[in-house]
Amino acid sequence: RWARLGCAGAWGAEVGTGINWFQAGAVCTPEDCTGIVFPGQVIPLAPEGSGFPQFYNVLAGTVILMGLSEAYRTGLTAPAFPELEVGDLHPGGEHFDPLNLAESPSFDFDRMKIAELKHARLAMLSWLGYMSQAVATNCDNPFGIGSETWPSYIEGAKGPYANWQDHVADPFVENVWKYTGLFQ
Repeated sequence: RWARLGCAGAWGAEVGTGINWFQAGAVCTPEDCTGIVFPGQVIPLAPEGSGFPQFYNVLAGTVILMGLSEAYRTGLTAPAFPELEVGDLHPGGEHFDPLNLAESPSFDFDRMKIAELKHARLAMLSWLGYMSQAVATNCDNPFGIGSETWPSYIEGAKGPYANWQDHVADPFVENVWKYTGLFQ
């Protein structure tokens, strides 16, 4: 589920703000975490000079909320609601099926569980593609060959949406072979 959310979030954030997923961390740093960029403009999260929200508070809140949601899902902690039992936090059931679609005679719940696993694996593969294209298309020295530092991103680096647009516009030029150095 996290891979699916990550792929959709990386794509949607780039479409909405123009900031690539691998450069989004530059918006909220320990030195300055007072605004977010939304379609080309900075929207303040707190009054200027107030020091809020502080980077480490945002980080701690995120870790706590994500940790709790995973703990409830896996059964490491008791469910938050008395009507839930460990194992209820899966697709289907009253919380994930508000329209009662699973009650339909034509609905095959076991098939849907398998489909969810397949979609999750595709999303993980998709995320690997996002990472690979970020390194291949945006780095001066993608693998750090001959240097002691991590790869550095080129100014104006392109994310998955921009690379997809380039590929759709000219699929015979903008493809994986362009960045391998083969067939040039």
